[in-house]
Amino acid sequence: MDILSRTPRQLGQALRRARKSAGLSQSELAERCGLWQETLSRIEGGASGTRLDSVIEICAALDLEIVVRQRTRGDNDYLEETL
Repeated sequence: MDILSRTPRQLGQALRRARKSAGLSQSELAERCGLWQETLSRIEGGASGTRLDSVIEICAALDLEIVVRQRTRGDNDYLEETL
């Protein structure tokens, strides 16, 4: 599963899809990550201010990894519009 995420909302949606695909409830995944269910809900909802270590813990629990790569040409305008 490769999903491009450029905003907190897109990342949250990707994590939600991965969680559901794994057959886990928010409570089950939160417990595996050492997070509150409410925290996981906010992350999946795209809340700003999410701690990077929380995202990494969620990815690890879902057997996902984060890949950083160069943006494709012309995509920088999109980033500036969303900030």
